[in-house]
Formats: sequence, structure tokens, C-alpha cells
Amino acid sequence: MEPPHTLEAYVALVVETIEETEDFLACIDDADPEENWERYRLPMERILAGLRQLLAGLEGGAYRPPAADSPPFFDDIDALAADVPIRSMLREVARIYREGF
Repeated sequence: MEPPHTLEAYVALVVETIEETEDFLACIDDADPEENWERYRLPMERILAGLRQLLAGLEGGAYRPPAADSPPFFDDIDALAADVPIRSMLREVARIYREGF
């Protein structure tokens, strides 16, 4: 994945990440209980809420990277294990949030 270099590309990444997060939560619903994916439900729900908040701020013009703070969902991303398939995408959204393009 090539990192976004414009605000429009970053918004597109955030939208895609929201969709992937929703898909991941749907997969948790369908997963075998023995695989223990349920442990990610609460952090992923907080991440999804934070992504939606970020998107609203980006679309409303209230926010443009870089920011002085970490995104509201940053701690939840760091708590995810490497086996979460969208972890790298989430980390990229958070990196651009902090560092800019």
C-alpha cells in the first residue's frame, strides 16, 4: 500500500479502513468461538467509532494532518495482536494522523 500524499487520498484511506473494520467486526460474529476473535470486539468497536469521528473531522474541515496528539483510537491499535488482518492499515491511518503526508 502506497501512503497517501494528499488530504483526499487520506480521506479515501480512512473510508476504506472504516469499511475493513466493519467487515472485520462482521467476521468476528461468524468466527468459530474456539478461535477467540471475540477478544477484539470491544477494541475494534472503539477503533471504528474513532475512525468515524476522524472522518467527520476531515470532511468537515476541522482537521488536517499532522496533529499534535494521537488519534482517539491509537491505544486500541497498539493493543491489537499482529494476527489482526487490518492492523497495518490502522497503523498507517494513525501514523499519517500524527506525522502528516
